[in-house]
Amino acid sequence: MLQTHAQPQVARGYSGDALPADSPLRSVAWIAKRFHGDDGHAACERVRLLVRTGKLRARLVGRCWMVHVDTIDAYERGADDPSITRHPASRKGV
Repeated sequence: MLQTHAQPQVARGYSGDALPADSPLRSVAWIAKRFHGDDGHAACERVRLLVRTGKLRARLVGRCWMVHVDTIDAYERGADDPSITRHPASRKGV
């Protein structure tokens, strides 16, 4: 008799990426849905702009940018690192 092994439970992100249910990482589409109430192309591009400009720290996993939930919470509270959001002209000497 063939035995089947139970597959780990996964949570599907809004962009369809499969993540373990207990993963602390969130996709760009998930963040776009949380920040803008929409996971369409324009909302995702706004989140990617935050990543590209360094205002939202992210990690590239395969071809997808992933952000830790603590980073998302800190960004929403305005508790992100001030050196990241400071204007480049004021970074002299940093």
